[in-house]
Amino acid sequence: GVFEWLAQYMEDTRKADSLDANSVVSILISSEFLRMQPLTEACLRYMSSNLNKVLRLPFDLGCLSSEIVRRLATHFTDEELDTLRDKRNKLQGRLFAHKLQDFLSDDDNALYSCVYCRGLFTARQREVTTCPNASVFIDFHGRTIAQHVASTDWDVGGYVQHCHECLRLSWREIYWRLWGRVQLFRCAACGEHFSGAELGHCAYHPEAPVWQAAPRGHIGRYPCCGQEAARFGKVPRAAGCCARDHEAVAPQSRAAAPAEGPVGREDPAA
Repeated sequence: GVFEWLAQYMEDTRKADSLDANSVVSILISSEFLRMQPLTEACLRYMSSNLNKVLRLPFDLGCLSSEIVRRLATHFTDEELDTLRDKRNKLQGRLFAHKLQDFLSDDDNALYSCVYCRGLFTARQREVTTCPNASVFIDFHGRTIAQHVASTDWDVGGYVQHCHECLRLSWREIYWRLWGRVQLFRCAACGEHFSGAELGHCAYHPEAPVWQAAPRGHIGRYPCCGQEAARFGKVPRAAGCCARDHEAVAPQSRAAAPAEGPVGREDPAA
């Protein structure tokens, strides 16, 4: 039994080498209860390496404590967790829930909701992306800027709860949805920055603008849709009547921020 196994472990810690898929869950629960930290960690290492074997067995893994599941989640990369074969969702959902909690606790991943477009953005993304509904102004360098403004009555916890309870999204789906929203790329085609969740939102006009004669040669229209065009002025660069996939270049870190991006105040709610 389990207690006999634990007694043998206390006499010789090399007993941990005999852990197998049939015994590891009960020994893990017992070792946590008895605060046998080295054994608990050995069980977590075994489970992380053999979880698909454990998932195939008729065990109720709901008895694992939240702390154990949290610690087990740290043993997996996102890709490893995503490839678990857990058709009955005995454990994968809980693991993704803890991954999500840790992911959102990182200040760089803090999300805000824009009062104008209701889109989600990070503080870093606000500096280089355009809000389609915000008022446009021109900075000292002649660049058109339309920045997101954070809503003060929105919080990511409520959003996650809505996704899980109302939209019935799994923790895996919510994790990847928010992971994609946080990633920042630049498009080689349109020159705009975008989040991973906006891959298919590269706006463009299929026809070139037709410009008026002088002295109004700086104003024109796109024949494809009739939208106004301007060589300079308050027309955001991302305007377009059609959409295609962005041509993404490598994600950028904050240290690699482009000098040409719009610069705003540090507070996203400003």
